[in-house]
Amino acid sequence: MRLTPNYQDHLHEVLARSKKQLQIINELKKATKQEYHLIALKNKLAIKSNASINALIDKKILVKSEIEVYRSPLIKEHINMEYNTLKLNRAQKNAVLKIFRSITQNEFKPYLLHGVTGSGKTEVYLRSIQHCLNLGKQAILLVPEITLTPQTIERLTIRFGSDIAVLHSSLSKGERYDEWRRIATGKATVVVGARSAVFAPLAKLGVIIIDEEHESTYKQQDNLRYDARQIALWRAKKHSAAVIYGSATPAITSYYKAQKEIYELLEMPERITKNKLPQVNIVDMRTEIKQGNRSILSRVLQKQLLATIDKGEKALILLNRRGYSSFLRCSECGDIPICENCDITLTYHSYDNKLKCHYCDTQIPASRVCSKCKQSSMKLVGTGTQKVEKLLEKILPETDIIRMDSDTTRQKNSHFYLLEKFKKSKSAVLVGTQMIAKGLDIKEITLVGVIDADIALNLPDYRADERTFQLLTQVAGRSGRGEIEGKVIIQTFSPKHFSITEACKHNYKGFYEQEIKFRSKFMYPPFKQLIRIICVHEEQRIARRGLVFIYKQLATENSSYTVLNPTPAPLNKINNKYRWHLIIKYDSKVKLHESIKNAVAELRKRSSKIEKPLRVIIDINPENIL
Repeated sequence: MRLTPNYQDHLHEVLARSKKQLQIINELKKATKQEYHLIALKNKLAIKSNASINALIDKKILVKSEIEVYRSPLIKEHINMEYNTLKLNRAQKNAVLKIFRSITQNEFKPYLLHGVTGSGKTEVYLRSIQHCLNLGKQAILLVPEITLTPQTIERLTIRFGSDIAVLHSSLSKGERYDEWRRIATGKATVVVGARSAVFAPLAKLGVIIIDEEHESTYKQQDNLRYDARQIALWRAKKHSAAVIYGSATPAITSYYKAQKEIYELLEMPERITKNKLPQVNIVDMRTEIKQGNRSILSRVLQKQLLATIDKGEKALILLNRRGYSSFLRCSECGDIPICENCDITLTYHSYDNKLKCHYCDTQIPASRVCSKCKQSSMKLVGTGTQKVEKLLEKILPETDIIRMDSDTTRQKNSHFYLLEKFKKSKSAVLVGTQMIAKGLDIKEITLVGVIDADIALNLPDYRADERTFQLLTQVAGRSGRGEIEGKVIIQTFSPKHFSITEACKHNYKGFYEQEIKFRSKFMYPPFKQLIRIICVHEEQRIARRGLVFIYKQLATENSSYTVLNPTPAPLNKINNKYRWHLIIKYDSKVKLHESIKNAVAELRKRSSKIEKPLRVIIDINPENIL
């Protein structure tokens, strides 16, 4: 609804007759562009019918028109729209000037922005985006998981308002359609989202930013497999745009490229607040057990939690697994319930007293009676977020304990509301899995505790050390971002492992130097590229036979690549299907794709008579080999 250009010529018809009509006119006069959405206007003035509005339309005082209204995925009512210009430090200025030069000169240039946690990388992103907009260009900002970065979204919305479009898998179909339309029609010039946002239909790209570039979520793991980081390079080259890979813990392969000057390295070694990085203490849990402490929380961590809450501050406890306790085990015969579909240990969840498979979602009631020996001797083994939550509620009965894992964040926007509750609490403890390690910038957090810090070191994956270092460094960086210096306590059974000791020193370069030696010795990326081929079938022998056939087709004396022997995949059975895999290590210049394509085509021809087809998965540079 809006006032007509000549509405004042007809006011004499209203002034003497209708108080309600006069209210409507006065409200529209105050409104931006003298227009109002019909429902909003009726709600504002408590109007129940359209009679007064229709009367004003008849008198040519109001005009009604239809406009396209886009569904917005942003939760705007909780966004503080105040925006303060931040002063850049020397490292930020250096980074911004170099990036600006590339954007202004239409130069394709990849940058690796390596800054410690709290060094102000986000402000560099925002300035780069603003520079693009000033030049009539557009920008994409990729984040690992959009629901885990509400503060980044908030800062973008404050800075750029309606220029922002958000794309991610949690949007409804209607929201996704509307956002895509806004981008395609030029109404949105800044796109923020998870990996699929890299395909946003922007025609005037000036910069693509990949925040937390080390995260594995940038690789699509099934169906159409792609790596958004590589797509970003391709798109930037096509548009003569800049690419910014940002992280406090860059992927080993990215830092290697920066050392070889394939990427330009931009270092930001200090926090913008001038605060020191938090002091990190390692607790050897072997000693705790020897001294009689059987709790999942060390005595040091319990003491620091009590002191933190007493001071009205906040704490964060990370456990890299979900569920109440890892599994049930019979103390008589040692039997452990496994998923019949996947051959993987079932995880116990206390809230519904069930054992669940985290791969196929099989669920069965938990029982104290062993299904094998029939004794009432099933015991809980291990630790889960629910168990930590229950323990903290006993230790800190008057404190808000907020659990954040994949079980508590299934509903739309649940991440946001849990974080809002945590921020609004006077003192609170946030307990969670990996999702709480990234994107949080809450100044009241002064203590971070990590339980089972070394759990990922035992995974059969060459990236296990790298991922442990990255996770510990990232979560440690959540502490002490405000005025008060932070503390971090890391509980581990491997206190001398270099990924843990270097994380405690916030020493990325020290970690890199040791890890790159391991990669070089065993010819893992960046020294060789990897291709993983997986054969999947309901019969183990058919999966194995198919993979052996491919192996024989590809194995040669060619020294430029190596085909490792076929083996059962570490996760050998998922969803009632068996998985066999092999790894190929090769130089990037070697053209293997045609040979693999031919081998797979020949296998499919030979397997065509099998009742249930053999599935072959080809994963180039896999993010994991489980």
